[in-house]
Amino acid sequence: MRTAEYQGPGTFHPGLGWALLDAGVVWHSGGGPGIGSVVYAHPASKTAIAVLTNAGYGSIDRTFVSPIFEAVAGMKPLGSATAELLKKATDAPVDPVPYVGQYESIVTSARVVALGSGIGYVSRSKFAVYDTSVTKEPPPAPLRPIGAGLFAFGASGLIGFVNPDPSGKMGQVAVGGRLLRRVS
Repeated sequence: MRTAEYQGPGTFHPGLGWALLDAGVVWHSGGGPGIGSVVYAHPASKTAIAVLTNAGYGSIDRTFVSPIFEAVAGMKPLGSATAELLKKATDAPVDPVPYVGQYESIVTSARVVALGSGIGYVSRSKFAVYDTSVTKEPPPAPLRPIGAGLFAFGASGLIGFVNPDPSGKMGQVAVGGRLLRRVS
């Protein structure tokens, strides 16, 4: 469950059930309407941390978790690798052909569209999982290239495209700790 099938965006590498972070730390999150939860574990030091909240949005876990894993695993603060990657984003033109398409999971429907001289990303929830779920499609947000199928999304997000087919079209997009499969 701790073997990554591919290098995900930033320091996120999806395993089977676990997301793999730096220094051997693994995590998984979930929730529902009005609740959120996350569990982190560092098997080598036998350290595990669970954060449960009665809020379906926001994230307080990094405040508590980062100092612990810095101490037991020598890990950089959570989010620091992502911040470094985001600094590398450019406004260089992007060939939209490998990326443009419809991507889905059980919960999320996303589209990648040509946008100006690059690409844009738009997603929505297929149904209201949380009280903050967006079920109507918003306008596409531009993706700024970082390199090797990795893009900056907004001020703090990363999106990675992986598993191209023989024609070069990407088979999946990794965003927000989830992997969405190309459906068209």
